[in-house]
Amino acid sequence: MIDFKPSRQETISMTSLSFVAVIVLAVTSTLHAQSGRGRFFDRLDRNGDGQLDREEFKLARIARRNPRMFDRMDSDGDGLVTRKEAARAAAAIQAAADEGSVAAKDGATTMRWTIDGEERTALVRLPKLAKGERAPLVFVWHGHGGRAGGAARQFGIQDHWPEAIVVHPQGLPTPRKRTDPEGLRSGWRVDGPAATNRDLKFFDLMYEDLLEREIVDPELVYSTGHSNGGGFTYTLLVERGDRLAAIAPSSSASSRHRGRSFPKIPIFHLAGRNDAVVKMAWQQATIDHLRRIYACDDPEPWGDHPDCRTHPSPEGHLLVTCVHDGTHKLPDAAGQLFTRFFRDHARSVRAARTEVDNNIPKVDPPDSSPSRGVDRVERRRPPRLPREKKTSIGEVVKIDGITTQLFWGGCAPHHERRQDQRRRSRGPRPICCRLGAPGGAGAEQVASASTRGRRA
Repeated sequence: MIDFKPSRQETISMTSLSFVAVIVLAVTSTLHAQSGRGRFFDRLDRNGDGQLDREEFKLARIARRNPRMFDRMDSDGDGLVTRKEAARAAAAIQAAADEGSVAAKDGATTMRWTIDGEERTALVRLPKLAKGERAPLVFVWHGHGGRAGGAARQFGIQDHWPEAIVVHPQGLPTPRKRTDPEGLRSGWRVDGPAATNRDLKFFDLMYEDLLEREIVDPELVYSTGHSNGGGFTYTLLVERGDRLAAIAPSSSASSRHRGRSFPKIPIFHLAGRNDAVVKMAWQQATIDHLRRIYACDDPEPWGDHPDCRTHPSPEGHLLVTCVHDGTHKLPDAAGQLFTRFFRDHARSVRAARTEVDNNIPKVDPPDSSPSRGVDRVERRRPPRLPREKKTSIGEVVKIDGITTQLFWGGCAPHHERRQDQRRRSRGPRPICCRLGAPGGAGAEQVASASTRGRRA
């Protein structure tokens, strides 16, 4: 069995980050909770210039607990901490503590990559695999302001599908027009040129890294996400759809992708009728657009869930929607529904593979016995000729297109049983004469030879 575990360096890193997070738990939780109004930052900013210098920080109680906290917040090293730098530091420490708790509970590993000089991380749960075994791969993208550990607890796909490799990437501070114009909270870039999209590069690097380990089934790669994570899932459908087998976005819309072509892979869309963040009208427009693209008929019930519908397509495409009465919050049953959708697809792919394998003709393995200097083809026994019906003495038959008259009441001519007939100790030998036609030239010779044989 192949069991992937975090390295010693990763374990020490997670432990140290969790220890620091415990020390500064009060300030990080306060910064995270009040980052919108900045009341905590304003309390530290005594001169009101929107920046913290080292002298102002020393007056705070947190400075006595962790004197190095200022250096961690001062990301650009100019000796001043802005409101944005303080929010980023608080979010990073809280995310590290959250990842450490999830890793300790679920056995996940914090994997790290460097893209354009910036470190990116993801919580990865790797199942135990036999040698040569390849598992499904599921990407789970958190919402804006969320964390990888929080997405792991909310979706719970690693619990519903323990045989799969589940990746929970961690986003970076990303501005949002309506909710976070300053870009203080973590998220994903869902628009802009694909060549410069940092999160598309992040997906490519994770995907290629896991594929190079030869543990991923490339035909069973899935993506799901909530809110901003669901929008990034639609971005992956348009920009990286050839690498995905199915997607399951939640509480998101894809109006920015209208007019773009994408592979018609199975889609599960989850939406809330009372969503105040991503309006139901926006999501309904996305669903209607997918129905037109997939040429869907009237919806039918999907499974035993009262809110889920499947939209059958004569072209064989699969679209499932689940519109509940809730708000923007991810329902508790969302992870289970998404896992069922993905597992059904994986089961159909594997069944199709089995059918193809059964239709391939079986080839016997080559003979590995020594030939002893004789060619293997020459050592093969020639196929037995089909037995003919029993004939009577003197009957004329055709063998290989040649007329033959038999004088031995057997099943085959004497040249087919020569070795057997030589071992006989009694009885006349079979005498066969090939004639041009029954009763033709040479018939008298055959008759006299038969008479001599009987007299002997």
